[in-house]
Amino acid sequence: MRWGELAGLHRRHFDLEARTVTVRETVTDVGGLYKGKPRSKAGYRTVFLPGLVVPDLRRHLEEYAAPGPNGFVFVGVRGNQLRRSNFSKYWADALHSVGLEDVHLHDLRHTGNTFDAEAGASVPELMKRMGHSSSRAAMIYLHARDERECEIADRLGERAAEELRAKRRNRDGDDPLRRSPQRFPDGLVARMWHGLRHPPGESGTARCSVLTESPGRSPSGADDGNRTRVISLGS
Repeated sequence: MRWGELAGLHRRHFDLEARTVTVRETVTDVGGLYKGKPRSKAGYRTVFLPGLVVPDLRRHLEEYAAPGPNGFVFVGVRGNQLRRSNFSKYWADALHSVGLEDVHLHDLRHTGNTFDAEAGASVPELMKRMGHSSSRAAMIYLHARDERECEIADRLGERAAEELRAKRRNRDGDDPLRRSPQRFPDGLVARMWHGLRHPPGESGTARCSVLTESPGRSPSGADDGNRTRVISLGS
Protein backbone atom coordinates (compact mmCIF):
# COMPACT_ATOMS: atom_id res chain seq x y z
CA MET A 1 0.00 0.00 0.00
CA ARG A 2 1.02 3.62 -0.49
CA TRP A 3 1.85 5.96 2.37
CA GLY A 4 -1.29 8.04 1.80
CA GLU A 5 -3.44 4.89 1.84
CA LEU A 6 -1.88 3.71 5.09
CA ALA A 7 -2.33 7.13 6.70
CA GLY A 8 -5.99 7.11 5.68
CA LEU A 9 -6.82 3.69 7.13
CA HIS A 10 -9.49 3.47 9.82
CA ARG A 11 -10.21 0.52 12.07
CA ARG A 12 -13.38 -0.25 10.15
CA HIS A 13 -11.33 -0.90 7.03
CA PHE A 14 -9.86 -4.05 8.57
CA ASP A 15 -11.58 -7.41 8.83
CA LEU A 16 -9.05 -9.64 10.51
CA GLU A 17 -11.38 -12.64 10.56
CA ALA A 18 -11.63 -12.50 6.78
CA ARG A 19 -7.98 -11.31 6.57
CA THR A 20 -8.81 -8.27 4.44
CA VAL A 21 -8.05 -4.56 4.36
CA THR A 22 -10.15 -2.21 2.25
CA VAL A 23 -8.82 1.00 0.72
CA ARG A 24 -11.43 3.76 0.54
CA GLU A 25 -9.67 6.89 1.79
CA THR A 26 -6.28 8.55 1.53
CA VAL A 27 -4.41 11.34 3.24
CA THR A 28 -2.22 13.91 1.51
CA ASP A 29 0.39 15.79 3.51
CA VAL A 30 1.30 18.90 1.54
CA GLY A 31 1.49 21.93 3.80
CA GLY A 32 -1.23 20.30 5.88
CA LEU A 33 -3.25 17.11 6.13
CA TYR A 34 -6.00 16.68 3.55
CA LYS A 35 -8.37 13.75 3.43
CA GLY A 36 -9.08 12.42 -0.01
CA LYS A 37 -10.05 9.47 -2.13
CA PRO A 38 -7.98 7.11 -4.27
CA ARG A 39 -6.93 8.76 -7.51
CA SER A 40 -8.46 6.11 -9.75
CA LYS A 41 -11.22 3.51 -9.67
CA ALA A 42 -8.56 0.80 -9.34
CA GLY A 43 -7.41 2.43 -6.11
CA TYR A 44 -10.66 1.39 -4.43
CA ARG A 45 -9.89 -2.20 -3.56
CA THR A 46 -9.98 -4.93 -0.96
CA VAL A 47 -6.71 -6.76 -0.44
CA PHE A 48 -6.35 -10.16 1.22
CA LEU A 49 -3.65 -10.37 3.89
CA PRO A 50 -1.25 -13.24 4.65
CA GLY A 51 -2.20 -15.07 7.82
CA LEU A 52 1.36 -14.46 9.05
CA VAL A 53 0.71 -10.74 9.72
CA VAL A 54 -2.73 -11.05 11.33
CA PRO A 55 -1.48 -11.53 14.95
CA ASP A 56 0.76 -8.46 14.66
CA LEU A 57 -2.05 -6.40 13.15
CA ARG A 58 -4.42 -7.49 15.90
CA ARG A 59 -1.88 -6.47 18.54
CA HIS A 60 -1.30 -3.13 16.80
CA LEU A 61 -5.03 -2.37 16.74
CA GLU A 62 -5.35 -3.24 20.42
CA GLU A 63 -2.35 -1.24 21.64
CA TYR A 64 -1.59 1.59 19.21
CA ALA A 65 -4.48 2.50 16.92
CA ALA A 66 -6.93 5.28 17.81
CA PRO A 67 -10.10 3.95 19.49
CA GLY A 68 -13.45 3.38 17.81
CA PRO A 69 -14.35 2.15 14.33
CA ASN A 70 -13.39 5.53 12.83
CA GLY A 71 -10.07 5.70 14.66
CA PHE A 72 -6.98 5.92 12.50
CA VAL A 73 -4.92 2.75 12.44
CA PHE A 74 -1.58 4.54 12.32
CA VAL A 75 -1.11 7.54 14.61
CA GLY A 76 1.70 9.41 16.32
CA VAL A 77 3.00 8.83 19.85
CA ARG A 78 0.40 11.22 21.27
CA GLY A 79 -2.41 9.68 19.24
CA ASN A 80 -2.52 12.43 16.64
CA GLN A 81 -2.98 11.77 12.95
CA LEU A 82 0.11 10.54 11.19
CA ARG A 83 2.21 13.08 9.29
CA ARG A 84 5.24 12.57 7.11
CA SER A 85 7.36 14.83 9.32
CA ASN A 86 6.88 12.75 12.48
CA PHE A 87 6.69 9.43 10.64
CA SER A 88 10.21 9.89 9.24
CA LYS A 89 11.71 9.70 12.72
CA TYR A 90 9.63 6.64 13.68
CA TRP A 91 10.73 4.93 10.48
CA ALA A 92 14.41 5.76 11.02
CA ASP A 93 14.26 4.43 14.58
CA ALA A 94 12.60 1.21 13.38
CA LEU A 95 15.28 0.67 10.74
CA HIS A 96 18.04 1.26 13.27
CA SER A 97 16.52 -1.27 15.69
CA VAL A 98 16.77 -4.04 13.08
CA GLY A 99 20.10 -2.98 11.58
CA LEU A 100 18.84 -1.69 8.23
CA GLU A 101 19.88 1.41 6.29
CA ASP A 102 18.64 3.25 3.21
CA VAL A 103 15.27 1.47 3.13
CA HIS A 104 12.22 3.57 2.30
CA LEU A 105 8.62 2.79 3.19
CA HIS A 106 7.74 2.48 -0.48
CA ASP A 107 10.37 -0.25 -0.78
CA LEU A 108 8.03 -2.45 1.26
CA ARG A 109 5.37 -1.99 -1.41
CA HIS A 110 7.85 -3.06 -4.08
CA THR A 111 8.91 -6.05 -1.99
CA GLY A 112 5.32 -7.17 -1.43
CA ASN A 113 4.49 -6.88 -5.11
CA THR A 114 7.60 -8.86 -6.04
CA PHE A 115 6.61 -11.62 -3.61
CA ASP A 116 3.10 -11.60 -5.10
CA ALA A 117 4.56 -12.12 -8.56
CA GLU A 118 6.89 -14.87 -7.36
CA ALA A 119 3.91 -16.57 -5.72
CA GLY A 120 2.31 -16.80 -9.17
CA ALA A 121 0.02 -13.75 -9.30
CA SER A 122 -1.22 -12.89 -12.79
CA VAL A 123 -1.19 -9.40 -14.30
CA PRO A 124 -4.84 -8.67 -13.34
CA GLU A 125 -4.22 -9.98 -9.82
CA LEU A 126 -1.15 -7.77 -9.39
CA MET A 127 -3.02 -4.76 -10.74
CA LYS A 128 -5.83 -5.32 -8.25
CA ARG A 129 -3.53 -5.70 -5.25
CA MET A 130 -1.45 -2.68 -6.27
CA GLY A 131 -4.42 -0.48 -7.13
CA HIS A 132 -3.19 0.19 -10.66
CA SER A 133 -5.38 0.73 -13.71
CA SER A 134 -2.44 0.12 -16.06
CA SER A 135 -0.58 -3.14 -16.56
CA ARG A 136 2.76 -1.40 -17.04
CA ALA A 137 3.81 -1.53 -13.38
CA ALA A 138 2.53 -5.09 -12.98
CA MET A 139 4.71 -6.24 -15.87
CA ILE A 140 7.79 -4.99 -14.00
CA TYR A 141 7.04 -7.36 -11.14
CA LEU A 142 6.24 -10.22 -13.51
CA HIS A 143 9.72 -9.72 -14.95
CA ALA A 144 11.04 -10.22 -11.44
CA ARG A 145 9.08 -13.48 -11.31
CA ASP A 146 10.73 -14.57 -14.57
CA GLU A 147 14.13 -14.00 -12.98
CA ARG A 148 13.03 -16.12 -10.03
CA GLU A 149 11.90 -18.89 -12.37
CA CYS A 150 15.30 -18.75 -14.06
CA GLU A 151 16.94 -19.19 -10.65
CA ILE A 152 14.69 -22.17 -9.94
CA ALA A 153 15.58 -23.68 -13.32
CA ASP A 154 19.29 -23.28 -12.55
CA ARG A 155 18.86 -25.04 -9.21
CA LEU A 156 16.93 -27.81 -10.94
CA GLY A 157 19.83 -28.24 -13.34
CA GLU A 158 22.29 -28.40 -10.45
CA ARG A 159 20.18 -31.07 -8.76
CA ALA A 160 20.03 -33.12 -11.95
CA ALA A 161 23.80 -32.81 -12.35
CA GLU A 162 24.29 -34.09 -8.80
CA GLU A 163 22.08 -37.09 -9.51
CA LEU A 164 24.04 -37.86 -12.67
CA ARG A 165 27.35 -37.62 -10.84
CA ALA A 166 26.06 -39.95 -8.13
CA LYS A 167 24.89 -42.42 -10.76
CA ARG A 168 28.31 -42.41 -12.42
CA ARG A 169 29.99 -43.02 -9.06
CA ASN A 170 27.71 -45.98 -8.43
CA ARG A 171 28.39 -47.33 -11.90
CA ASP A 172 32.15 -47.06 -11.51
CA GLY A 173 32.20 -48.22 -7.88
CA ASP A 174 30.76 -51.15 -6.00
CA ASP A 175 27.07 -50.59 -6.62
CA PRO A 176 25.07 -53.62 -5.47
CA LEU A 177 22.23 -52.67 -7.77
CA ARG A 178 24.50 -53.06 -10.79
CA ARG A 179 26.07 -56.40 -9.94
CA SER A 180 25.44 -59.36 -12.20
CA PRO A 181 21.89 -60.54 -11.62
CA GLN A 182 21.39 -63.79 -9.81
CA ARG A 183 19.44 -66.44 -11.64
CA PHE A 184 16.24 -67.79 -10.18
CA PRO A 185 16.50 -71.38 -8.93
CA ASP A 186 14.69 -73.83 -11.14
CA GLY A 187 10.97 -73.79 -10.56
CA LEU A 188 11.01 -70.65 -8.36
CA VAL A 189 9.02 -68.52 -10.78
CA ALA A 190 6.39 -71.21 -11.15
CA ARG A 191 6.06 -71.51 -7.38
CA MET A 192 5.82 -67.71 -7.00
CA TRP A 193 3.13 -67.55 -9.65
CA HIS A 194 1.17 -70.41 -8.10
CA GLY A 195 1.39 -68.85 -4.64
CA LEU A 196 0.20 -65.46 -5.85
CA ARG A 197 -2.55 -66.90 -7.95
CA HIS A 198 -3.77 -69.31 -5.25
CA PRO A 199 -2.79 -68.11 -1.74
CA PRO A 200 -3.35 -70.59 1.04
CA GLY A 201 -7.06 -70.92 1.69
CA GLU A 202 -7.99 -68.66 -1.24
CA SER A 203 -8.80 -69.09 -4.89
CA GLY A 204 -9.52 -66.72 -7.74
CA THR A 205 -7.81 -64.67 -10.38
CA ALA A 206 -4.21 -63.64 -10.28
CA ARG A 207 -3.27 -60.49 -8.40
CA CYS A 208 0.14 -60.00 -9.95
CA SER A 209 2.27 -61.15 -12.80
CA VAL A 210 5.89 -62.23 -13.02
CA LEU A 211 8.05 -61.79 -16.08
CA THR A 212 11.54 -63.21 -16.36
CA GLU A 213 13.96 -63.71 -19.17
CA SER A 214 15.43 -67.06 -19.96
CA PRO A 215 19.21 -67.23 -19.50
CA GLY A 216 20.86 -65.98 -22.65
CA ARG A 217 17.62 -64.91 -24.29
CA SER A 218 15.77 -61.62 -24.57
CA PRO A 219 11.98 -61.45 -24.89
CA SER A 220 12.48 -61.18 -28.65
CA GLY A 221 14.42 -64.42 -28.66
CA ALA A 222 17.77 -62.82 -29.39
CA ASP A 223 20.77 -64.08 -27.52
CA ASP A 224 21.98 -61.15 -25.39
CA GLY A 225 23.58 -62.81 -22.39
CA ASN A 226 20.80 -62.65 -19.80
CA ARG A 227 21.25 -58.91 -19.21
CA THR A 228 17.99 -58.26 -17.41
CA ARG A 229 15.57 -59.75 -14.98
CA VAL A 230 12.21 -58.06 -14.46
CA ILE A 231 9.53 -58.77 -11.90
CA SER A 232 6.35 -56.80 -12.46
CA LEU A 233 3.73 -56.89 -9.72
CA GLY A 234 0.26 -55.58 -10.43
CA SER A 235 -3.33 -56.54 -11.13
